[in-house]
Amino acid sequence: MKRRRIFVSSLIVLSLVLSLVFEAFVLPDNAVNAAEEKVVSLKASKLKKAKANTDIIYGGKKLSKKGFYVVGKYYGDEYEFIYVPAKVFAKKAGIKLSVKKNKVTLSKDGVKVTFTIGKSAYTLKGGSETMKESFVKSVKKNKTLYVPINVFAGLLENTGVATEYYVEYFCDKTEIVFNAMDSAVVSGGWADTETLEVPVAVRNYFTIYNADYQNDVKIVPMVCIKKQIVAGTNYAIVCRVTRPEGKEEFGVAIVYVDLQGDVTVTDYGTSGIETNFNGLDGGWRASDEFEIDDKVKTAFSKAMEGFVGVDYKPIAVLGQQVVAGKNYCVLCSAKGVYPGAEEAYALVYVYVGFDGSAQLIDIAEFLNKKVTVPDDDPVIIGDPEPE
Repeated sequence: MKRRRIFVSSLIVLSLVLSLVFEAFVLPDNAVNAAEEKVVSLKASKLKKAKANTDIIYGGKKLSKKGFYVVGKYYGDEYEFIYVPAKVFAKKAGIKLSVKKNKVTLSKDGVKVTFTIGKSAYTLKGGSETMKESFVKSVKKNKTLYVPINVFAGLLENTGVATEYYVEYFCDKTEIVFNAMDSAVVSGGWADTETLEVPVAVRNYFTIYNADYQNDVKIVPMVCIKKQIVAGTNYAIVCRVTRPEGKEEFGVAIVYVDLQGDVTVTDYGTSGIETNFNGLDGGWRASDEFEIDDKVKTAFSKAMEGFVGVDYKPIAVLGQQVVAGKNYCVLCSAKGVYPGAEEAYALVYVYVGFDGSAQLIDIAEFLNKKVTVPDDDPVIIGDPEPE
C-alpha cells in the first residue's frame, strides 16, 4: 500500500516566551519587507470545493467528524493547510469553544484565541501577552465550523502542552494524527497505535538496511503495535528477523523516528518462534493483509470458546497455511482475568475448516511473556514434507 508520512509540527521547549511560541507554531512570521507582505495565499474556491473526507485522530481516537486539507501558498511555496471540525476537536482536546454570531473564542487554562469566522485575523491572549496575527481563515461548511489545525496546536502549546501532528497518506485515504501530551497518549508511556501500518519512513529504512547489509541480521517489518511519544516517536514493530546463522523468527524491533523523520533502531529481539514462511505448497506464508476480517474474527471466537484464565484479543493475522482448510497465525494481546494483570502478547494458531468449524491449535508465548499453552496436538504447523 502506497503511503507517505509528513511531520507538520514538533515538540516545543516550554521555556520559550509566548510570542516566540505563537509565531513558531500558529502563525506565519511577520513580513520582512513589502514584497513578502502577503505570505499566505489560499484561494476561496479551494475552501468552497474542499470535501471533509479526511479522518482526524486525536490521542489515538478517531473524531466523529472528518476534516479536510487544501493546498495553498506559504512564503511562495506550496503548503498543506489542514482544517479540523472545531466543535468535536475542541471537546476532545479539553478546549472550551464559544461561538456568538460569527465571533469565536477558544480557551484552555487561561489562554484564549479569538477570531471571526471567514476572517484571517487571530488574537491570542495568555497571561500578560496579547498577539494579533493573520493566518488562513476559518470556514463554515454545512453548518460545521472548520479551523486550521495550527491554531489549536498553538493554543495548546501556550498552555504548556507539547504537541505533535502529522499527515498519513494512503493510496485510498488520508489521516491527520494529532497527539497532545495531556491526551490519552502521554509522554513516557506506550499506547496502542491507530493503525497496524508500519510508518513509511521505517519501512524504507529497513528496505535500504537489508539491501546494504545482506550478510547481517535481516529485519522485515510486519505490523506496528505500540508507540511512545517522546521528542519524536518510538514504535514497537513486530518483524520477521533472520540471523545469518539461523532460521527466520518472529521478533520485535523498537524504532525511534525523530522530528525530522530520521530513523534509528534502538533495540530488537527474537521470540524463538520460527515463522516457517517458505512459499511452498502447503507451507506457511506471510499474510498480504494483516487486518482481522470478519471470517477470522468469527473463527477465532469459536476456537477460543471455553478457554478460561487468559483473555486473548486478536490484533493481526501474521501468517496463513492452506491445509484441508486453513491455519492462521494470529497475533494477540493476552491478559489474565484477575485484578492487576499485565498485558502480554501471544501467537495463537487457529484451524478453520471448509465447513466453518474452528479449532484452537496452539498458543505460543511472545515478547518474553508467559502465557498458557494448551496440550492439543497441532495441525500441520511446521514445514511441509518435501515432495
